[in-house]
Amino acid sequence: PDSGLLFHCIIHKYDSMNLKFIIGLSIVFLSLSSYSQEVKITKHNLSKKWHLEKYEIFWVDYEPELIEKGDFIHLKGDMTYESIDEGVPDSGIWGYSSKGKYILLKNEEGILKLKIEKIKRNKLILIIDDSELIDIQIHFKTL
Repeated sequence: PDSGLLFHCIIHKYDSMNLKFIIGLSIVFLSLSSYSQEVKITKHNLSKKWHLEKYEIFWVDYEPELIEKGDFIHLKGDMTYESIDEGVPDSGIWGYSSKGKYILLKNEEGILKLKIEKIKRNKLILIIDDSELIDIQIHFKTL
């Protein structure tokens, strides 16, 4: 048998297996990256129960205080909301602007404007829109 031909067949088989592995690995990475990609700001994507995960100030993460451990915002499809903030329940109506990238929460006390920093399928990052406050990123997640 020709050793050159045998070597060529082994290399060809190796290249074919390597190519299949690379394609398979690429598919896995594309699937994972699409899972974590940002989604459009729509009523459907916002209408979830968002649980407080952490705060971020100047790239440093801070865990919620003990009193905040159960905090959430439940943005409902009928444009009402319920929330718990430091153990205190709240409710009202909500709206959003996909162009302006913000959410408005309206209750008996007034209106709170929250800038949408990022939204993914199961993650929402908001910033309270107040020029007197430093930009504190509030991270929420769905369970």
